[in-house]
Amino acid sequence: MPFWSSKPGKPPQLGSATSLSHVQPPTPSLASTRPWYDGWGTSRKVLASFFTALALFGSGLASGWWLQNELVARQESSTAARPDDGTLDDFAANIASGAMPDLRGLGSDASKQILADSGIPVDRVEVTTRAAAGRPGIVIEQTPPFGSSDTAKVTLVVSTSAQVPVVENRSATEVISELQELGAQVIVKSRYQPDAVRDGALDVDPPVGAPIPDAVTLTVAQSPGSTYLSKLDAMESGCGTGSESMNGKKYENSVTCTANKPGTPKPRKSVWNLAHAVDEMRATVGVPTDSVPGTRVRVEVFADGTPVAAVDAGYGQPADLYARVSGALQLTVVATALTDSGSSRDTEAVLADPTILGSQQAIVDLTGENSWPTGGRDSVHCW
Repeated sequence: MPFWSSKPGKPPQLGSATSLSHVQPPTPSLASTRPWYDGWGTSRKVLASFFTALALFGSGLASGWWLQNELVARQESSTAARPDDGTLDDFAANIASGAMPDLRGLGSDASKQILADSGIPVDRVEVTTRAAAGRPGIVIEQTPPFGSSDTAKVTLVVSTSAQVPVVENRSATEVISELQELGAQVIVKSRYQPDAVRDGALDVDPPVGAPIPDAVTLTVAQSPGSTYLSKLDAMESGCGTGSESMNGKKYENSVTCTANKPGTPKPRKSVWNLAHAVDEMRATVGVPTDSVPGTRVRVEVFADGTPVAAVDAGYGQPADLYARVSGALQLTVVATALTDSGSSRDTEAVLADPTILGSQQAIVDLTGENSWPTGGRDSVHCW
């Protein structure tokens, strides 16, 4: 209560009957006459107790926060799965027991601190490094294993950044094995590529030389999809399809074309729509077994009007034909007689079981048939 107040809690009003001469200062109590420092001893004890309690609380809070952060770091680590990540209580109990803690996925400094808190001196700890996939600077291997009581010597292997290896001209099996040894999960995709070695590595993501993350995508050469040219309907045909004997052997899916005489102004031809789905054409070229001995023919192949292959073959002398037709819309075949048959019978050229090849899905789309070769469809696998 202010010393100038005549009534508790109510100051005098100016102009009222109350005057300052009537205001009596309060009588000092016995307590107010004691020195200010007289109660300091008691206050000091109270403050000391308060700050001690506050320090203990802060220490417990900091320890709990540190342990919780270590557990979170452990759970978010991308290293190999551990038998049991455990709870915060399990983690703390393991430290208190003096047994070897599970340090995989933790940083080197944090691991040393945990070992020290477990009663394992730092001078017993040896730290080495090894290139590995994923985040660098974390423990990827430890000796002794988690839970062991023999901690006379501790070895920690800490990861350093590993680079994506070269994959060109290597088998997929070899590349996958190398990436797995570095700790990466390998996602394998397949793709058909003309002239590529089947099951050879084509591409990798991330690219060669980049740091290896936890997962790497490897593209592998896929076996092609294929079908016989005779399975397609010709847009324009100077050839027949079906079984044919050539050089004493029967071919069930042949294309047999009537050969044009040399110099024919408008030669007969056969045209097929490839719908940009085919990359290669392969066949064996010759003449029917019942042809006149000595008969010879020439077979030419065009992709959208551009010559892409030509072979000469004869009676008893077949020849292999290979044409690269990637991206072509139309395939054209023209046969020409190189000798006179000596009879009224037309000279014929045989394309024995001519096969067109492309990606598996493209061939299915072209033919509407599931003619998958051994190895299956386009696919993605994880290793």
